[in-house]
Formats: sequence, structure tokens, C-alpha cells
Amino acid sequence: MLILLLGSGLIALAVSSRLRALIVTPIAELAGAAARVSATRDYGVRARKISADELGVLVDSFNGMLASIQSRDDDLRRALAERQAALDEARNTRDSLRTTLASIGDAVVATDTRGDVVFANPVAQNLLRASESDMIRHPLARYFRLVDEHSRESIETPVARALREGRVVSNHAILLVREGVEVPVDDSASPIRNGRGEITGAVLIFRDITQRLQDEAALRSAREQLQLVTDTMASSVARCRRDLRYVWVSRQYGRWIDLPPEQMAGQPIRDALGDEAYRAILPYMERVLAGERVEFEGAIRYRTIGARWIRATYVPTHDRSGAVDGWVSEVTDITDLKQAQANIVKINEELRRSNLSLGRSNEDLERFAYIASHDLQEPLRMITTYTQLLFRAYAGEWKGDAAGFVANIVDGARRIRTLLSDLLAYTEINAETEEPLGAVDLHAAFESARANLKAAIEESGASVACDPLPRVGGREGHFVSLLQNLIGNAIKYRSQDPPRIHVTARTVGEQLQIAVSDNGIGIDPEYHQKIFLAFKRLHGRKIPGSGIGLAICQRVVERYGGRIWVESRAGAGSTFVFSLPETALSTQERSDGHAAV
Repeated sequence: MLILLLGSGLIALAVSSRLRALIVTPIAELAGAAARVSATRDYGVRARKISADELGVLVDSFNGMLASIQSRDDDLRRALAERQAALDEARNTRDSLRTTLASIGDAVVATDTRGDVVFANPVAQNLLRASESDMIRHPLARYFRLVDEHSRESIETPVARALREGRVVSNHAILLVREGVEVPVDDSASPIRNGRGEITGAVLIFRDITQRLQDEAALRSAREQLQLVTDTMASSVARCRRDLRYVWVSRQYGRWIDLPPEQMAGQPIRDALGDEAYRAILPYMERVLAGERVEFEGAIRYRTIGARWIRATYVPTHDRSGAVDGWVSEVTDITDLKQAQANIVKINEELRRSNLSLGRSNEDLERFAYIASHDLQEPLRMITTYTQLLFRAYAGEWKGDAAGFVANIVDGARRIRTLLSDLLAYTEINAETEEPLGAVDLHAAFESARANLKAAIEESGASVACDPLPRVGGREGHFVSLLQNLIGNAIKYRSQDPPRIHVTARTVGEQLQIAVSDNGIGIDPEYHQKIFLAFKRLHGRKIPGSGIGLAICQRVVERYGGRIWVESRAGAGSTFVFSLPETALSTQERSDGHAAV
């Protein structure tokens, strides 16, 4: 019995071990795999197949289920990753678009299909005087109100029209914002569509054009001023393009070329000027378009006005990049000037021939006057001498008027001799001599003149004095004669009072002025010019003289590049003034800084 029991126990133990190997172990393997999947969410885990029986089939089914779940999990993970990537891209795109819209200079507002604001960039917030948070989910029309710039009537917002009509809508109007501020704007609204073409909202872009309008007004003003200036210029002005067409021309240009200025804008230069004129100026147009400033003169034949002489200046103009885009043309018609120059050349030639003839005549006249005055001196001296001898030899035998006749002959001969002597002095002033020019001490010349007039000074009781006088370049004899004639006239044309004569010198600008003043009878202003004519005498024979003294003075002064005049009125004395250019001062005098004056 015991043996039976032991055998049964051994058999039961063997059966139990076998059952554990066939049932319990595969089930434990499945349970372990399920636990690992549950713990790790790793659907790549697989249960180990131990047998090919029903439990083996169960393991295969379990592993197949895990593979299917793993496949769906991978697909889900990929879908989620793709969705996240799409969300990230959309977020980045939105952020990038927001950043872009925030940084542009135009105002941008986006709305939904109802016209409520969903986005407003900083420029829009600034122009509308409202923050984005204030405007979000509120109608745009509350903040964006337009009126017509001329009629002042309200205008529907472009967003409302774009949503209703499904197209781009633009305006140029006045934006009314808070605090009564008005802003001129340009605006444009466009519907936003999704991939199916459905309208999902609208975008409004607008900008403040205040500065642009001010710039346009300033530009118009500048153009009007330029037009006014060019219209009043004597020369003709035009603005030309690189394609050899006019941009605009001044009214003077139109009048000159005989074409309406308003019709020349945009017209080809060749059509306006004609082929011949176009070919003539083409090289200059090519040069100015190469960037060169061009100036030229020429005779050109125009289609409308024929042949004309012109003086033209072409100045290149440049665009913002610095490239030459055209030029400004200034044209002056110098046809009349050229004709006048030709006439002047002709006149100058005729004048030159006349001057040569006059010079020869003057030379002949002066030669004759010199010869006559010089050669007649001896016969006059003989007439005077023998008349006086005759008068003394037969002094007691003259009867009746004979003595008076003889006296008249002597007096006439003396006056003719004086006249010839003065005439000789007058002709010798401009005569070429071998005597070189030197430094003339005017004070010494004054003393010589006063010595020569000693008898007249003593006889009249005259007072003759001078201030310090400079040295000048010239011939001493000329200045002695000049001062002697002026001082002699002052003595000769004295009043009832003793003559007081004073000589002064001063520098006025670049002129040296010498003045001879007296207290004589004076000269009426109507004779101030006539007294310098040769042989012109205002007092006849009442006051002796030849009437050539002041003509000699004028000739001396003019020889040295100066002029002479008188400042006087009747009964108030006279001041004769002669001026010499500063270059007439001697070299030493200039180096002394006019010390003698």
C-alpha cells in the first residue's frame, strides 16, 4: 500500500511538473510581457513562444496584437509630430508676419468677416489714437472714419466694401481721428480668402500722406517759381530727357522757337527743331548726356524760325542714383549781337581809316601851325622894329593921325607875335622830342612860374602861395607852362581886391588833384566848358591875352591822362582843378607814400 502511495505521489509530481511546463510557464510569459508593455508603453515588446499548442497560438495572437498596436502608435506619433510641426510653422509664420507688419511704415489692420478688428500694427495704433487691445473684437468703423477731402461727406470704410464686393477697394480721403485731428490718407482694403476661396476677413493698409502733400505743394511752388523765373529771363530755357524729348520749356523758349510751350512737353527735339538743327546740336547733346557741361556758339537753321546765331549752355541733370537722366538747356539768340559786331567791325575799319586821315590832317595842321608861328616870328619882329625906328626917326614930322596909325601897327604886331608864341607853345605840347620823361618837382615848377610872373605879381600886388606839392612824371616845361597860365589868368581876371592865389594838392581815390584858387571876378557856369576852347575870350580886348592859355592847360593835362575843370560862379572867385592818375606820380613819390603831399 505504501509502495502504491509512493508511486502515486511520484506520478503526481511528474504530472504536475509537466503541466507547469506546458501551461503555467507560457501563461507566466504572457503575463510578464503584458506587464512590461503596461509599464513602459513600449509596444515593441514581444512574448516568448514556448509551445505550438493552444497556448503557443495564444502567444502568437498576443504578439500580433502588440504589432498592430505598435503600428497604429507609430502612425499616431507621426501624425502628432506632423501636427505639432504644422502648428509650430503656423505660429512662426504668424509671429514673423506680425513682426513684419509691425515694422513696415504703413498702417495695417486685419478684420474678420464682420469687420471687427483682429490685428493692428503699431503704425495703425498711432494713427488711430487707439491701442490694439482696445480695438480687438470691435468694429473697425468705430476707429476708422473717412470723409471726402472736397465735399466733406462721409465715406464707407474700404473694409466694408471689400468684404461686401469681394475685391480690392482704394480711397484718397481725410481720416477723422480722436480729438478732432484730421489726417489725409491713401488707403487700400483687400478681402482675405482661405484655401477654398471663401472670404475669412479683410486687410486694410493705409498711410499718412501729410508730408507727401506738403512736398508736392512745395514742389509745385518751386516749379511755379522756376517757371516764373525762366519766363522772365531773356534767354530761353528747356528741360530735356535722356530720350531726346522735352520735359518742359519756358514761355520765352516757346516764343523764340515760335511753338506753344504746352505742346512741346514730351515732344521729340528733332520734331520741334527740324532735321538740320537737330544734326547741328546732336554732338553737344551727346556730350552733355556723357556728364559734361557744354557751352557753344553757332549759326543754326531751325525749322520754324530759320537761321539764327545762338549761344547755348547745356547742364546735365541726374537721378537719385547719380546717373545722367537729361539736361537743362539755356539758349540765347545772339543774331542781333553778331550783326551788331559785324557792323562794329565795319564801323571800326571806317573809323580807323578816318582816324588815319584825321591824324594826317592834324599832323599837317600842327606842322603848318608850328611852321607858321615859328617862321612868322622874324617878319613880325622886323615890322615891329622898323616901325618903331621909323616912328623915332621922324617923330616930329608926323601929322594928324599918322602917329596913332604907327602905334596901332606896333600894337597889332605885338599882339600877333604873342598869339604866334602861344600857338607855337600849344603845338609843341604833343610834339615828340628826344627829351626823356623825368620826375618833375611841382613845387619847383610853381616857383619857376611865379618867377616868370614876377612883374605882373608886383604890379597887381598879388599874393601867390602854395602848399607842399608832389613830384610827378613828365616834362618840367609842360607843368611850368600849366601853372603859369593858371596863375597868370588869376592875376589877369582879378577883382577890385588884390589877388590872393593859392595852390593845393590832395589825393582822391587813385587820382592826384592840384587846385589853383583865386578871389577874382569868377566865371558864370554857362561858360565853364567854353573857356577851354582855343581863342575863346569872354572879355574881348578889355583884358589882354591870346585866348589860348586855358587850351594849353587842357592839352598838357590830357597828355598825361588827366582832366581839368573849373569850379566858379560870377563874382565869387574861381578854382581851377586838374587831376592826374596816380600812375603819373614819380616812382620815388609813390615809394615815399605821397609824403610831399
